[in-house]
Amino acid sequence: MIESDSKDESSSNWKETRLEELRRWRELPLKAKLDAIDELLAFGEKMIEQRKERGLSYIDPTSGEPASRVAGDQASYERKSLP
Repeated sequence: MIESDSKDESSSNWKETRLEELRRWRELPLKAKLDAIDELLAFGEKMIEQRKERGLSYIDPTSGEPASRVAGDQASYERKSLP
């Protein structure tokens, strides 16, 4: 029995899997690709709304800048000096 290096084996498996994913994507019709992109966009918008509702930070998709509904509260925080 010949022992193989598991690192090389997992690397080749990852590469083969990635190539298979790319091959399947390439074979999809344009409408299916556009539908997938629309679904990802809707999912992203839903995740942003959920984070806003919870008062968590998020990345604004139009500006690419970090945003937060609680940013105003953080700005008004004053650190008290120690005696």
